[in-house]
Amino acid sequence: MILQRKLLESGINLLKPGGTLAYSTCSLYAEEGELQILEYLDRLKPIDLPNWISPSYKINNEIINGTGRIFPSIHHSNGFFIGIFKKK
Repeated sequence: MILQRKLLESGINLLKPGGTLAYSTCSLYAEEGELQILEYLDRLKPIDLPNWISPSYKINNEIINGTGRIFPSIHHSNGFFIGIFKKK
């Protein structure tokens, strides 16, 4: 999780305002997905994901816009977290 945080922070810092950030992990743990993104929402504007991607986990009873999940039981794939944003 520490490496993911450093990579995410570096990616955001390298982006120009309006640049697109795609963050994805091959994990079903919120600590590696939603909770990582949650720390940076003040710097990111969500982009809508395709409707075939399942909603992400709720954090504080809310889904984080711009995030979603791919589940093995639904999508017949490995599990993934996906977040797509533009830098504010």
